[in-house]
Amino acid sequence: MRGRKQQRPRAGFVFMGVAAKVLTNPAISREALRVLGVLVERVDWANRVYIQVQEIAEELGIAQPNASRGLAVLRAQGIVTRVRQGAYELHPELMHVGTLAAARKRQQARVAQDSRTKEEA
Repeated sequence: MRGRKQQRPRAGFVFMGVAAKVLTNPAISREALRVLGVLVERVDWANRVYIQVQEIAEELGIAQPNASRGLAVLRAQGIVTRVRQGAYELHPELMHVGTLAAARKRQQARVAQDSRTKEEA
């Protein structure tokens, strides 16, 4: 097709199949979902979020212990992993920042790595 520019895939948030399970999970409180919303707004290209619990509390207008409890629920459900103090990583199957093709490629690499690990064990 001459004269037409080839459109590049648009980057953005790609919510994976696990997202529906998270939103309907009765073990995840309303407060935890609000905390997750703050994390999703700030996620970077590596699915990491750099934020202090106090910042989450201030943004949501809640007490700091409530924000900590929300994070604890998300960690217990495997949605969020604490990398270090003030740094969290969202579950890769929850969402991916980027194109759908990149999300699928990342997921395939993770599955391949998991199968290699199981074979070695």
